[in-house]
Amino acid sequence: MVEMYGTLWINAYGTTPTELWANAITGLSGEQIKLGLACCLKCPDRFPPSLPEFMAMVKPLPRHYRETFKALPKPKADIETVKSNVAKMRQALGMR
Repeated sequence: MVEMYGTLWINAYGTTPTELWANAITGLSGEQIKLGLACCLKCPDRFPPSLPEFMAMVKPLPRHYRETFKALPKPKADIETVKSNVAKMRQALGMR
């Protein structure tokens, strides 16, 4: 975590894991830790996660959740509508 977050991590948690962090991470599998680190890398503008945040990152979504909440389909862009909306935005911003 120090390698990823540098002084942000050190200022928040120090350079040595606390007993609480160590005990929590000891119970995780290698795959769970990889998942948590991957989640951290996907949010580069975030501060270092707290222990509860990190523990939430390492748990894959329950199957019923993935099945219940499907991603919306990609919207179809009508080029004429897009051009019209861009023109309106330019006009509103005083651009030509």
